[in-house]
Amino acid sequence: MASGAPPLEPRGLDRGLRRPLEIVVRQQGKRETGGWIWESSRVLEGVLLSERLEWERVAVLELGAGSGWLAMRLASLGARVTATDRAGMLPLLRSNVALNQKRLLTCADCADLVDLLQVHVAALEWEEDFASAQAGLAWAGGADHLVIGSDLVYLSESHGPLLATLANLLAGGARCVLSWEERKPWEEAAFIEEACRRGFTCKLLMEQLDEITEALWDGRHDGATHRRIVVWELLLPRVDESSGAL
Repeated sequence: MASGAPPLEPRGLDRGLRRPLEIVVRQQGKRETGGWIWESSRVLEGVLLSERLEWERVAVLELGAGSGWLAMRLASLGARVTATDRAGMLPLLRSNVALNQKRLLTCADCADLVDLLQVHVAALEWEEDFASAQAGLAWAGGADHLVIGSDLVYLSESHGPLLATLANLLAGGARCVLSWEERKPWEEAAFIEEACRRGFTCKLLMEQLDEITEALWDGRHDGATHRRIVVWELLLPRVDESSGAL
């Protein structure tokens, strides 16, 4: 939801309902670019919520968090969330987290929820040396850790750096779930092929055809009636550090 919504209401905020809080974000830039809520983020959220995870036990790291909408939705369920993006996106991320924390604090009947939305915001440039980047992430990467991202693969030149970053993030047994709208199916198929070549196990969790209701600035929907959104799971074999065995 874009900014300008009314103050947070207590209705429906019972943690026992296992529903995320309503999140308000300020969006920037052209529609469906980095500062907007991607439609694939909504699809990804639906897949994750359908798994009925015990979110209080899960640490989440979002790549390319943009407006922070999905990061905050999962944090509102109790997950420990780190939202990452390039340095230029962090002011938007931080302001949206602060906006929603303020809304929560001003909700008269939300006293038991004030510990939610403690989202850690950090810069993560995929091309950087991961050892130095990791220092600001507080990321252990164990089996209760989840890496997520939406629409990260639309530039083929980013595939290598993204997979290298994922290899580091998943090395301790973490799981990755990515979603994207198919724009160049041959390039996105090449991303999955390269991931498999690098040792990832890749599984298609869902695919969804959505009707196109409006044209976009980049013309990618021109002449089309539907768009296909996919959700993939990526895993790496866990290495036994004591023996080096898989």
